[in-house]
Amino acid sequence: MNGNDIIFLMDAFRIKKGGLTKAVTSRANLLATKKERLFYLTLTFNPMHNATVHEAKSSGLLHSNVQVLNLFEELAEKSEQEGETTKRETNIEVREEGFTITESISDEHDAYRYYQDGFYVKYKRFRKDGSIVYIDYMNEARQRTTREEFSHDNVLLRTRHYNSSNGKPRLDRFYNRNGYCYLTIWVNEDKDQPGKCIHFPSGKEHSKFEDLAVEWIKDKFKEYSMTDPVVTVDQRPLDNIVFRLPAKKIAVMHMNHLASPYNDSTQIDPGYDSFFNDMDRFDDVVILTHEQKDDIENYFGRLTNYHVIPHSVPDADIEESSNFNPKKIITIGRLVKIKGVDDSLRAFRKVVDQIPDAQFDIYGLGKEEKNLRKLVKDLRLTKNVEFKGYTFNPLPLYQEAAVSLLTSKAEGFGLVITESLSVGTPMVLYNVKYGPKDIIRDNIDGVLVEHGNIDGIAEALIDLLSNQQKLTEMRAKAKEVSQRFSVERFQDSWLSVIDA
Repeated sequence: MNGNDIIFLMDAFRIKKGGLTKAVTSRANLLATKKERLFYLTLTFNPMHNATVHEAKSSGLLHSNVQVLNLFEELAEKSEQEGETTKRETNIEVREEGFTITESISDEHDAYRYYQDGFYVKYKRFRKDGSIVYIDYMNEARQRTTREEFSHDNVLLRTRHYNSSNGKPRLDRFYNRNGYCYLTIWVNEDKDQPGKCIHFPSGKEHSKFEDLAVEWIKDKFKEYSMTDPVVTVDQRPLDNIVFRLPAKKIAVMHMNHLASPYNDSTQIDPGYDSFFNDMDRFDDVVILTHEQKDDIENYFGRLTNYHVIPHSVPDADIEESSNFNPKKIITIGRLVKIKGVDDSLRAFRKVVDQIPDAQFDIYGLGKEEKNLRKLVKDLRLTKNVEFKGYTFNPLPLYQEAAVSLLTSKAEGFGLVITESLSVGTPMVLYNVKYGPKDIIRDNIDGVLVEHGNIDGIAEALIDLLSNQQKLTEMRAKAKEVSQRFSVERFQDSWLSVIDA
């Protein structure tokens, strides 16, 4: 099937991130079997962009039909083709003469501090493979003034200059692989967002980064002869860019649009005010759950250009695990406050009181990991809880567990729910907006618990871990999720919106 070129506009292409990147990539992969040309257009500087795309393609995480283009990489390559070169020399070795060097080694990176004549003047961070990540330069007051950032093969790609009075970035200079500065961006210190830009060697100025992004995307339309492109956007900060493009515009509401505590459908997150004010500027809006669409219509009135298209659930094509543990609970997700993993741990403490050999494996990364590790110690759960880090392949891990657990404060859909069910692992979770009620059939393939009811979570877990017959019945029912949210239905629904 041919037709429209499809563009997925994102800030960046990352594979070690949460549900948004995974959802957009899954959508791209499934539509790539029906469409010949699909493009991931990304707008954020990322020194690891090329390495990340290569890893995604070579590992099968991204369909070969999907092209991933990045604004900074494209501008850099163009300046290289024009022969722009500047010689730059930076010492990227660990050892440097004339410095006293101290080291800080961790599982993730190696770092070194450099002292000269009593002053702390430099900091270098290296990846575990020996390549350099960045170099920070300090003034006499130990304040960072400049950071040099490098690609995985040790090429300087960006110099970031800092305001020494507040420590915030104020200016970025970007280099091609020949050392030539092809772009300078002044940073809005209040919002830490890119502002005025100057592109070299032309000297062309843009008063704001959005103008540069729009120009670059339009250039891609011309370069690839896109006569009738369709642009999908999942991130609300990018909406204003999409409005300025000569294309069919489809917004995807991937996130919960309600203000904290996320359960009052009349309290809209201020970050969504502009979206709802401008929603008529989109040709179509795709929502992931019927509950969210109903809440929006109840508040804003009947909607004509809104479509409910849940994420699809492919058949889990994996063998039965020989490592199944009937006493294991698992959670997979970002370790951030909104995911409420602290509630999971408090509930699990009550589980261990009844089932001392219960095991809880936590997969994911995030800012709350340190606090959660401390909570594990405070709850005396160090023998029962393990932090496993990030995983690219969650399905076999779900399959090894008896039950999966989700105590989020809010969701947009909950890919982890469908992933868990797809391999026959029922889930115990809070019934928050949005996703759980649309996906879980209560007491059939999972257990829905009122948000904040830690005792209810614990009771449901204890019941399933103690009642193997009930658990077995739920595991069989859970796999029906792939029929309820089939790939074919997902593809047909999306194509009907794209081709309309």
